[in-house]
Amino acid sequence: MATAMGNKIKAARKAAGFSMMALAQEIGATRTEIGEWEAGLSKPRRKQLASLADVLKLSTDELAAVPKQKPAAKPAKTKMAPSTSAASQGGTKLDERQLRAGIIETALIMSRTGLSPGRSGNVSARWKSGMLITPTGMAYEQLKPKDIVFVDAEGVPAAGARRPSSEWRFHLAGYETRADCQAIVHCHSTHAVVLACAHKPIPAFHYMVAVAGGMQIPLVPYATFGTEDLSTHVRGGLKNHSACLMANHGQIACAASLPAALELAQEVEGLAEQYYKVLTLGKPHILGDEEMQTVLTKFESYGQ
Repeated sequence: MATAMGNKIKAARKAAGFSMMALAQEIGATRTEIGEWEAGLSKPRRKQLASLADVLKLSTDELAAVPKQKPAAKPAKTKMAPSTSAASQGGTKLDERQLRAGIIETALIMSRTGLSPGRSGNVSARWKSGMLITPTGMAYEQLKPKDIVFVDAEGVPAAGARRPSSEWRFHLAGYETRADCQAIVHCHSTHAVVLACAHKPIPAFHYMVAVAGGMQIPLVPYATFGTEDLSTHVRGGLKNHSACLMANHGQIACAASLPAALELAQEVEGLAEQYYKVLTLGKPHILGDEEMQTVLTKFESYGQ
């Protein structure tokens, strides 16, 4: 048993590059089972784990020693979003349960890497005519697929579902504004918050600012969280950019998939930190529009 599991882990680590969903598929276990393995570890050992990748770095004996529990029951199907349908995430078709699991995975990574501390921030993915989004006020470590909330295009949650994130309005606005957007990550990352509280957008101090799709990473005005006013501001910020800062609040990033939206939010935080540090040295040199347009054009054909 231990040898067989060890071989599966070895193959999974090589094939899947530590993606939680891919690793779970390679090992032949559900994400719930993976989470239960982690939950069964001692508290000191669990505190050392930052991701599923760390769980899989355990020795075969350690992993085999963790008591295996029965997987959680599948969430009840709803009329609005039956699990037989599929959504496109970066060209990959995912059914409802996979998408719910992906939202939880993204939220856990966001929290564990410090991108959004505690219960702050929220994650969503386009689904049918509406979206699936994290519930309000729940610790990410406690989330199960059934806890993710479907909200329709009118902003109405599915009957019997948990209450959606208080920021569901600007998530829905993002999908309405950007037809190419399939996932949204909102977080309170440290340096993005610092700049947002100073009411400073991120100009083209570095060519990688173009990763957000424009000449700068804009700042949208402040409005109370969860309000229609804030939704309107975010709608404007995402109209021509894939990410923006939110005054006295945080940042938001949208992309064609959950991993891509998370990666963009991480890029924005990295750029925010770099810009903050440059400002401590004096006035930064800003790249011109012509150069940034060249970069934006090159980004269109970047990658495989």
